[in-house]
Formats: sequence, C-alpha cells, structure tokens
Amino acid sequence: MQISERDWVYEKQRLEKIYKIIEANIEVMDKYLESFKGKLIATNKMMWEDTAHFTDDFDRLVETKQYLDILKNFSEKREFFNRRKAQLEKLQKSPYFARVDFLEKDHREAEEVYIGISTLFHKDDILIYDWRAPICSIFYEYEIGNASYKCPDGIIEGEILLKRQFKIYKDKIEYMFNTDVKIDDDILQEILSKNVDNKMRTIVSTIQKEQNRVIRNEESPILVVQGPAGSGKTSVALHRAAYLLYRFRDTITAKNIIIFSPNKIFSSYISNVLPELGEENIKQTSFMDFAAKFFSSDMKLESFNSQLEKLLCFRDEKKAKEIQFKSGKEFVDLMDNYIDYLQNKKMQFPDIVYKGETIVNSEEISNLYNDSYKSYPYGERLKLIRERLFTMLEKYNDRTIRELAQKLENDPEHVGLSSGEIRYMARTIVKNETEELKSKIIEFTRYRSIDLYKMLFENDEVFSKVSKGISLPSEIDYIRKSTVNRLNNNIVSYEDIAPVIYLEYFSQVVRKSHAIKHVIIDEAQDYSPIQYKVLFKCFEKSNITILGDLNQTIHPYYNVGTFGEITGEKEPPFIVNLDKSYRSTKEISDFSQNILFKEKVYEVVSRPGEKPILIKCEDKNELIDKIIAHVKDYEEKGIKSIAIVCKTYAECKEAYSMLKGRIDVNIVGNEDSEFPEGTIIIPSYLIKGLEYDAVLVYNANYENYYLGEDRKLFYTICTRALHHLRIYFVGEPFSYLKDIRKDFYSIEK
Repeated sequence: MQISERDWVYEKQRLEKIYKIIEANIEVMDKYLESFKGKLIATNKMMWEDTAHFTDDFDRLVETKQYLDILKNFSEKREFFNRRKAQLEKLQKSPYFARVDFLEKDHREAEEVYIGISTLFHKDDILIYDWRAPICSIFYEYEIGNASYKCPDGIIEGEILLKRQFKIYKDKIEYMFNTDVKIDDDILQEILSKNVDNKMRTIVSTIQKEQNRVIRNEESPILVVQGPAGSGKTSVALHRAAYLLYRFRDTITAKNIIIFSPNKIFSSYISNVLPELGEENIKQTSFMDFAAKFFSSDMKLESFNSQLEKLLCFRDEKKAKEIQFKSGKEFVDLMDNYIDYLQNKKMQFPDIVYKGETIVNSEEISNLYNDSYKSYPYGERLKLIRERLFTMLEKYNDRTIRELAQKLENDPEHVGLSSGEIRYMARTIVKNETEELKSKIIEFTRYRSIDLYKMLFENDEVFSKVSKGISLPSEIDYIRKSTVNRLNNNIVSYEDIAPVIYLEYFSQVVRKSHAIKHVIIDEAQDYSPIQYKVLFKCFEKSNITILGDLNQTIHPYYNVGTFGEITGEKEPPFIVNLDKSYRSTKEISDFSQNILFKEKVYEVVSRPGEKPILIKCEDKNELIDKIIAHVKDYEEKGIKSIAIVCKTYAECKEAYSMLKGRIDVNIVGNEDSEFPEGTIIIPSYLIKGLEYDAVLVYNANYENYYLGEDRKLFYTICTRALHHLRIYFVGEPFSYLKDIRKDFYSIEK
C-alpha cells in the first residue's frame, strides 16, 4: 500500500522527536554515572579516613561494613545506569523497526504501537515497545484484521488496522512501507542478501510466525525445535533466552540460563546476539567443558572433535561398532541394569580388628550397607559407612589413649613428664598404630565411578548378568577388552565420558545445578541418549530447549534415534518443526537438499543466485591455483566471509601449507576460541552452525566422500554457504553427485 505524503511527514516528525528524547535520556544517564563515580571515590576516601584511627578490630569491622554496604549500593545503581545507557545507545542507532495500530475490543481509539529492541518511556507514555512485550506478538503473529495477545490480565482481543515496517538509521527513515503480512518479502530479501561478518546477527525485525511461537513458549518444560539448515534454530534459541530474561526478569537472570554449544568457535560466533538485544550474555559451555569437572587431572579425555578427526582420517570398523553401540538406546538400558545391580547387590565387609580385638564385626557393617542405608545411592552408603567407622574408631581410640596414658604415667622411664606430655605421647602411639586400620577402612569403602565403569566391562559375571535381554553387537568382546585397556591407561574415549558421569550421579548424592533454571542444547543431533540422560539428571529442575536437525548429524556412527525418544523418564517433549530455510540461495538449497533427498523436503526463501560450481582439477597444484584465483575474485567483489572447508584438520594443514604466503588466510583448529575474520581454512566438523558468504569445498573427490556415513557431513558443509558454493576435486567427484540433478549445478572446465 502506498504511503501518503501526510504519513511521511508525520513519521519523520515523530522520529525526530523520539531521537531527541533518546539523546536527552543518554545525557541524563551520563550525569547519573558521573555523579555515582564521584560518590564512589568520595566514599572510598571517607572509609579509609574514618576507620584508620580505630584501635579495636571489632569497631573497625563494623564501620568498614557500613561503608562497604554503601559502596555496594552505589555500584549496583551505577551498573543499572550503565546497562540502561547501553540500551539507549542501541535505540539511538535504530529506534524502531515496526508500527502496529491496534484497536482493542470495546475501545474507540487505536493505539499506535512502535516496536524496537527495548522500551522507551517519556512521562507516562510508552513511545517504543520492547519487541518482547506481550502486545508486540501481534506484529509477528497476525495480518490486518482480528488479532489477540496474551498478557498477565488474560487474553486481549481487538483488530489490527495498520502494519508498517521501517528501515531507520539514527534519525533518518531510509524507507518504510505498509504491509498486510507479518514480514514483507522485500525487507527479508534485503537482509538475507547482505554479506555476513564474523558474528551472528539479531533477527528481531524479521522473526517469522513459527519462530515467534518458539521464542514466546512458556508452557513446555521440554521444548524440542527441529528444523533444516538455515531455519534460524540458534537465532531462535538466543532470542528465546532474551525473551525469558525479559518476561521473568524478577526471577531469572543471565546467570540462570546456560547454552550448550558445539565448540568455542561457535560460542564466539553467537556471543554478540544477546548484548545487541540489550541483555547480558548467558552462560556458555560445551559438553566437554561440563564433563571435565567429573574427572581427575590424570585422566586423558578424548573430545568429540578429536574422535571425529581420527575416524575421518582412518576408518576403523570395530571402533565404529563400539561407538554405535555406546551411543544407542540399548546401551542406556545396559547402564540402567548395571546401576540396579550395584544398588541391590548385597555387600560383605571384613571385621575391623585392632590388636586382636574386634571393634566392629562384619555383620554389623554389612547390615548398615544392606539395610540401614539402603535408600541411599551405593556410593553414598560407602561414604556413610566410612564416616560411621571413623567415629567408632575415634571413640575406641579415646579409651585406648586413656588406658595407655595411665600405663605410661606408672612407667619409671617417664618420671618427670607432665600429664600433657604423657597424653600427647599416648595419642601419637595410638594414632600411628591405627593408621593402617584407617587405610584399610578407606580402601574397602573407596569407590570411583570410573572404576565401577571399568568393572562393568572387566567382570564376566557382572556383564553377563546386566546385559541379559540386551541386543549386543557381535564385536562385544572387542568392545569390552578395548574399553578396559584404555581405562587402564587413563584414557577415556568420547563415548565413555557420559556413562562414567551417569554412574557418578547414581553412585552418590551429587549436587545438582539448581541455580540453572533454563538449559539450551544447540546442535542437539550430536548428543547420544546417554548424554541426554546425564544432562536431564544434572538439570532435573530446569526447563530445557533442544534444537537440532537429524539430517546434520555429522558423526558418521552416532546412533541418535529421534528427538521424541530422548527425554526418558521425563515427560514427553513438545516438538516444533521449523520447515523453512532462510540462509542459502534457492540454487544452493536445491543442490544441498538433493544430496540427501530426491524431492524437496523443506521450503526455502526464494532468493536467486548462481548455481553451485563443480571444478575438476588435474592435481593438487591446479586445485590450489584455482582456489587462490576465486578467493581473490571474491575479495575484489567485497566478499570477506570465505571458508575453505577441508574434511579433516590434517587436510587443513596440507591446504594451509600450499596457500599461505599466496593469499591472506587463517587456519582454524580444535583449540581456537575466537571466530576469525576474513578467509579461513576449517575442518568439516567445526563448521556446523556457522555460515559464510562463500564456501569452497577442498578436494571433494570420490576418495574423500564416497561412504554413505559421510553424506550428512557433506550436506552440512554445503548448507553453510549463503551466496556462493564451489566444490573442487582431483580425480573422480564425490559419490553423491550421481544422485543430484544435473540442472542443479554447473561444471567449470
């Protein structure tokens, strides 16, 4: 709908007024901050001057405490004003992006609702609504006509009379238009067609209806979001976190939300989203960082990426079978059987004997474990028995020390010693004599989850008993032996990390993470059922959002199952399917989908571009020459986000050695923690979740990509490209090419 000249004048004048109010608010914040800075300096000075003359430590402590309370109050207020100033500065760059005129039922006048990234008040008026406010949901959910939204007072019904979208920079409207749908194709196309930088962008102005429902979902304790590459799953997760921080700001802070990301590079990539939305960054971790605290420093833990590097460099069929077994549901059943066995097993203990006298007999100790402490986890029972025996030994020692001190006093050799010296001598003798007994108690009440895990595979009788009824792979003897061998050498393979932690949670009363109220698990397709068991156990009081795409399972041997099965004993998840991809051009999307499917299985935003280009090379030297030429061409066109994707890190090093010095390029590996700018060389397993203007696939020949297990990995690589996809190969091309329609790509001779 064409906007009238009168409306243009109105909107320009309103924006100028809003911009001046924002500037005035920033000036007020600056004055407050300067004032608090002065108060902090003055109070610090007064504290040292007023407390320096006190000679009594208690008086000094009381006076200092009063000053520290004042300083804390000033600091908190200063932090509040700092946060508000940051929000205002973000509003200053682009005050709002939409307007909705909403006529509430039984009201005569419509309200003009302007929507931005945070709220702007002036006197008693709301000039800009935060996009997370209940009323703003109508912008994302409805077209012109009847609409409603949910707020604390209930359901508010009414009618949308106008929807208007803006592109604003500071106090200038670059363009605006009226629309009868939620997000106009033009504005979405314009945003999607831009080149990207090294940080993920916010999507507040282009949130789609199905994404909005995920972001604002408050009813589902476990929410699973499935969607293809480019459907915005990670963006939705971060905007959901921002929504929760806004909606439950009195009970949830950034410290109460944690996101599990695949690696540090990915964490760096997403680190700007929440600050751009005016919120603190939530806690970020990976499964490996989470797991490390459960193991002693002498244990060598294999990471997900290290395991993938080995498997992609060298195919080991027996190892593959081990990973498939341990990442499947049958293995969870085996672990649960083992835990039941440990919990219900009757234990026999030795007598506690000192100098021929039985302090505690075997039957009494066994009764404690098997009956009195039966309700506790088995590890906790052993701990309680140790504490009980130490208490009984202490009482016995006190009596023994008294009796020995009496004997020493009557011994002529110790005439002249004080009673204190005699008692110290007696205590030292008894302590030394019972040290061996204490060591014995520690030994038979000692447990480590890693030892229990090893026993599962090492003990034939135990394994036979707990695996009854479980479908075991034919390689089970190899799996048992190799597991024990690794653990004997203090090596824990990636697939063994979660089951050891699982035993830890059931062997003792482990402190749960109750401070965390919401958990976000991104790239969820790369977690096994046993890993989900561990996370659900650790965060059993938390709500959980799980986001993933089973078609992007990059581990060739993971036996993930379906997202609907992962919750175990917890209530079934609420599953939302995002069925549209916004990342790649239509041509790249058509090509990528055809790698996995004969027909299209999800929609794409129809953004035209060039077809993916296949480039056959005579040898590696020609391949490198062509990559260099194409990188330079892209850079001349202003494209800065370029990824050269190799299958493995070993291949990355090979490519880097041939490219360095000829183009400006960085290599990215497992240990890197920052998302680098410019052209990078990156292994396939580190690129998931990321996106680039141009993706150049290094040597995608038949030798590198011929196995069915690698098909999803290759699909994931291709779906990282926004605008340009080039695939280079020496010899025969990747085996999946025969399944792709010839009109979906072009070949460069």
